[in-house]
Amino acid sequence: AYYMDKHNTIKPGGEMTYINYCKGCHGKTGNGMGITAKANHLKPQDFRTPEFWETRTDEDILEVIKNGKNKMPAFEKFIKESDRKDVLAYIKKRFSPKEETSTDPLQLLEK
Repeated sequence: AYYMDKHNTIKPGGEMTYINYCKGCHGKTGNGMGITAKANHLKPQDFRTPEFWETRTDEDILEVIKNGKNKMPAFEKFIKESDRKDVLAYIKKRFSPKEETSTDPLQLLEK
């Protein structure tokens, strides 16, 4: 299995797994507006919101990928465990909101 390393480098696999299994519902940008979701009137999670990341652990997300939840199907039979970890790393790197950093010296002194 591949993981996100200490330099936040995504190892091969996660992006392809996302494209093959997740993009149809969660969308190219992770906004939950994929073509399959629209066609079936589904409202998948929007991975771009801080609330999504603040209310779930990695284990929670892996559990949902494996066993499904609500209208999301289970992918245990289709995505092996190492690839589920890879797709989680990809989703985190690609879609989670980034903390804004400032280069304004006055703002840096206030922190």
